[in-house]
Amino acid sequence: MEILKKVFKTLSDPTRVRVLTLLEREELAVQELMDVLGMAQSRVSRHLAILREEGSNGDREMTSAFHTAGFETWDVAMSDLAAGRVGLDGFRGLVAVGGFSYADVMDAAKGWAGVIRFNEAIRDSFERFRARPDTFSLGVCNGCQLLALLGWVPWSGIPDAVQPRFIHNASGRFESRFPSVRIQTSPAIMLRGMEGSTLGVWMAHGEGRAWFPDPAMLEEVERRELAPLRFVDDAGRVSEDYPFEGPIERAEALKLGNIVFKRRLTLPPGQYLLEVAGQDRTAGKTSVARARFDVPSSGGGLSMSSLALIRRVDDLPPETQSDDPLDLYNQKRIVPNLDAPISLATNPKLWLFFIAYPGDGGDAPEMTLEFLKGGKTIAKAKTPLPAPEPDGLIRYIGNFPTTKFSEGRYDVKVALHRAGSQCEEEASFTLVR
Repeated sequence: MEILKKVFKTLSDPTRVRVLTLLEREELAVQELMDVLGMAQSRVSRHLAILREEGSNGDREMTSAFHTAGFETWDVAMSDLAAGRVGLDGFRGLVAVGGFSYADVMDAAKGWAGVIRFNEAIRDSFERFRARPDTFSLGVCNGCQLLALLGWVPWSGIPDAVQPRFIHNASGRFESRFPSVRIQTSPAIMLRGMEGSTLGVWMAHGEGRAWFPDPAMLEEVERRELAPLRFVDDAGRVSEDYPFEGPIERAEALKLGNIVFKRRLTLPPGQYLLEVAGQDRTAGKTSVARARFDVPSSGGGLSMSSLALIRRVDDLPPETQSDDPLDLYNQKRIVPNLDAPISLATNPKLWLFFIAYPGDGGDAPEMTLEFLKGGKTIAKAKTPLPAPEPDGLIRYIGNFPTTKFSEGRYDVKVALHRAGSQCEEEASFTLVR
């Protein structure tokens, strides 16, 4: 039966039938077949280049997968291309495999990309391959990082300064997880017919964070449907929440992943100390964290909520009715930064949020904003707050440029003052490159 399947598969391809007819009459080399049929080698023979470099380790599995799919797979090492023993002109497809090229000592795939970009003959071979209308390419893991550094994705011609690429994970560590992804509508030929499917996939990388130096380019990628796979939450909604957010009862299922444990409490006005203990029963380790916070009264003097750095702002579904203080006007939800390092490369602005309670005075207080590093003030400014909203509160969202900040740990203080009354809150954050 397997032989019959292969026979029928061959006969279903017009080009293959023509090749068989010619070979039945006489022996012809591939070049002779190309001349007779007027076709490129990639049309005559379905050669697929499995591309690997020093440190690659996914080439055998990739070869097996594409061989099973009916391709004629060729093991192509970068040293073969450099020596001229083989070129890409005769291949229909190119797959750059995973691994750790040059041990990623220059960051993920940078050494591999350098071999291609700084060797004129190899670079020209890659560009000719990409420019042909009858080719396709696939990059997996290290290979995906390579294609980004070559400027092949999301489209060609992007200046290096704003070329999207993959950088170190926001967690600062190697991640191995089993997240859910949804297949989107896109030009990806290998995912045709799978649109709308939600699948679990293994993820393992240290530099898998997609970085768009120009945020507008990310919007353009989404608009042009060039993101074929998107992470989704348990409800199947596209989500960038990280780490996983869910009830504490699911901690065992999440294994080594992080958890954002969120519970809403109603407390009377006063000063509180929150203590949280987490235990890793497998390793026998326990960690304790403490945080002080105030619950201001609705009446009385001037007061304010805790100061929060904003991670992002999400749109809420239509018809949302929420009394969560982080949900603004039932339209936007503020997601605070829970002490995760903030990248200077991807965050040109720092966003702050707090709620001011003007109290009986009614008028808007004045705000003093102060940034400190190592206990020393590096910037300080005063600005008035907007007028209170109908419910008597002032919800403040402000942003400040990070261009003059360097890497390191900072404190930010916000003081509100009005007619002899004052209150103050502070928060800490870390900036990284």
